[in-house]
Amino acid sequence: MQPTAVPLYDRREVVKIFQEFGFAEDLKNRYITVLREIDFPFRRITIPNTATVSQSLLDRYLMDMAIHRDPFYAKLTALA
Repeated sequence: MQPTAVPLYDRREVVKIFQEFGFAEDLKNRYITVLREIDFPFRRITIPNTATVSQSLLDRYLMDMAIHRDPFYAKLTALA
């Protein structure tokens, strides 16, 4: 049985969508980009500076930030 491949998304597009959901770039270095929520409670997301981000990692971020999956992935697939 073949393992199921986890979908990968372009990191730049992921950052752009999080910005549409009210996050701004707080810190960026060679390895990570930290996004900070513009409004209270000012939560942060640390995104690795790799070419792609896996859907499983995105799902974890969305769950932690209480962002619904459907609108996020709809915007993300619209960019592709």
